[in-house]
Amino acid sequence: MGWKEKLQIVKASVNEREDLMIVFQAVTGAPKRFIEGIYADFPFLGESYGEFLEETDGAQIDMFMLFGSGISGFSSVRKEFQEWGRILEGSGWLPIGKDALGDTFILTESGRVVLVDYQMDRVSDGRLIANSFDEFLDEVLMGGRFSELFPSGWGQEDENEWTLFMREQGWFSGGLTE
Repeated sequence: MGWKEKLQIVKASVNEREDLMIVFQAVTGAPKRFIEGIYADFPFLGESYGEFLEETDGAQIDMFMLFGSGISGFSSVRKEFQEWGRILEGSGWLPIGKDALGDTFILTESGRVVLVDYQMDRVSDGRLIANSFDEFLDEVLMGGRFSELFPSGWGQEDENEWTLFMREQGWFSGGLTE
């Protein structure tokens, strides 16, 4: 099952389960004109990123925020690019989200997703999270590799509504350390 199907399951489940509202939020898709503009400015973006923006104009998945057009209330990809563009060297990248600490997820020209610490000044210094945007959503944010987002370890005390939901769905089974 891919991220698109998982996203639909989560959206449907949020309407039935109040506990998920704490750890998941998504809104209707970004305006078509916005998506076309992003691809015009960042032609290296893969098809999956546009499909994500068609599905939702930003999202919160657990403590991770994914950017959109800015119209929906989620931070704007363009605004974040301007902010991070003052800090990060080079080109061929786009900030697509952030974690609770303010570190940002960068989609690179090669299609990889890296997590860049807010104190860094180069994308190349970031930590590889996924080899593609599909992998980032399907396997990391909504899947079995979720605990990899926490390099210092994942313990029972880290369980929350999101990881419990993923366990119920069979998307996430491990990650617990003593």
